[in-house]
Amino acid sequence: MRDGACKLLAACSQREQALEATKSLLVCNSRILSYMGELQRRKEAQVLEKTGRRPSDSVQPAQHSPCRGRVCISDLRIPLMW
Repeated sequence: MRDGACKLLAACSQREQALEATKSLLVCNSRILSYMGELQRRKEAQVLEKTGRRPSDSVQPAQHSPCRGRVCISDLRIPLMW
C-alpha cells in the first residue's frame, strides 16, 4: 500500500490528487507504526508469559511512553459580557 501511494504521489499532476496521495501515505505510515508497536507488545507479553512473569514486573513506570492523542476544539465561544 505504501509503495502504491508513493508511486501515485510521484505521478500526480493536480494538487488535489497530490493531497489525497499524501494523506493516504501518511495514514498508511501511521497504521504501519501502530501495527508494529502492537506486534512488539504482543511479543514481549508472550516472552514474559513463557518466563512466568507479568508485564508490570519488568517495566518501570518511567519507561512507559505518553499517549500521543490529539484534542481538537472547534466552535469555541466566549461571551463578550460575562
